[in-house]
Amino acid sequence: MIFSVSPTWVSAGSGTMVTLTISGQNFQAFAPLTCEVGDHGRVSATVDSDTSLSCQINLSQEVAVMSESGNYVRLLSGQGVVSNPIGFFFEAPPHITSVTVSNPTRGFKRLSIVGTNIKENGVWCDFGSSMTRPIHRGPLLSCPIPQGQSAGTIRVFQDGQRSNQLNWTL
Repeated sequence: MIFSVSPTWVSAGSGTMVTLTISGQNFQAFAPLTCEVGDHGRVSATVDSDTSLSCQINLSQEVAVMSESGNYVRLLSGQGVVSNPIGFFFEAPPHITSVTVSNPTRGFKRLSIVGTNIKENGVWCDFGSSMTRPIHRGPLLSCPIPQGQSAGTIRVFQDGQRSNQLNWTL
């Protein structure tokens, strides 16, 4: 079983060789292991302990063509055992740099979010207990505040990745 992979994303322009560090359990019992990155690449894993291993992947060869929205890493053993997949991305996650509250006398209250790596489509605003669909206005993301909320945290989700979170108050 895999618990985590580090890093969780790698820019395709960051160099050709990347080492993925994977934590989990029972690695020694199933060695030798192979790392499978998406459907495109398989490389031998180096088992460091029963709970840690690493895989060195060549972005230009083993993982030549991958989806923009992400992929996965999983382990395969020589005995045919397959681990659970863990998300792995070739894009930076969204990042919120600032939040401004808009509290008009009429209409919806909303948060105006400025950030990086935020796409035009497939984005959700997460207020903890509920999510809303944002409106894009150029580089600005406008998230309707759910009724009844006057303070909390905001986070952005897109393509299986989540941003940092910031606090806000009306």
